[in-house]
Formats: sequence, structure tokens, C-alpha cells
Amino acid sequence: MAFRIDSSIIAWPLMGALLSAPAMALDWRLGIGGHDYYVDEADSHTLGAGVSIALTHLTESEIKLTGELNIFVDHDVDELDPDHIPVWFSSYYSAGGDLVSLSQHSRLFWDISLGGKRNTVSSVEKQVRLFPALGYGY
Repeated sequence: MAFRIDSSIIAWPLMGALLSAPAMALDWRLGIGGHDYYVDEADSHTLGAGVSIALTHLTESEIKLTGELNIFVDHDVDELDPDHIPVWFSSYYSAGGDLVSLSQHSRLFWDISLGGKRNTVSSVEKQVRLFPALGYGY
């Protein structure tokens, strides 16, 4: 269950306040939604709501940069972690581009992504995942 706010509603005030890059150089979106964070070890469901902002930018050298930040608020009835505050965060960042164009339809590319979450209801205080990759695209 999620819905998105049309970026044209708040594009110019938010872009000027949050970003120093030109507004036309960025593809961005805002999201609002609900979640059910499930902890299978305790058979526990924690309902909540969240907001997110995501940005994508293609540099002049054709490197695609992306980033997303999510903020969640939980209604934790099971209280699995007594130190958990009902606000937690997740984020994702990546960069990637072409290494070699092999033909009109195929290429070798590189990608690196970093994602994580902090202060979750499942007692994950901080989790970071780094994925470098080389790939083939057709």
C-alpha cells in the first residue's frame, strides 16, 4: 500500500531548498506509504508509515548516480527491542556506467551500490551492504 505525490506539486520549492544542482538535471520523486515490518524469529508484525525521497542524475560523462532515503515510523506493539525508538531509516546509493560498447545492442558496464538500514524493530542497529559489479547488457 503506497502512493506517490506528483513532483510538479512541490517541485520548485523543494528543489530550491534541498538541492544546489539545477532542477532540470535531476529526476526525483517523493513517496509516502505504509509498511509491515515482519520479524520471522518472533512471528511479529510491526505496522507503520514512511516517506522517501529518491534522486537520479546522469552526469556529462554518462555516469548514472542514484540515491534514496527512507524514513519510517513504527507502531511497535510487541516491543521486541526495548531500546528501539519508533523511527528508523534505510538508504540506497549507486553509481554506474558503460565500460565498452560491443555493438549497437550490447555493452560491458560497471556498477557499485551501497545500501543500509538503521535502528529497525528487529534489533538491526546498523546494516551496510556494498555491491561492486561488472556486467554485460544486451
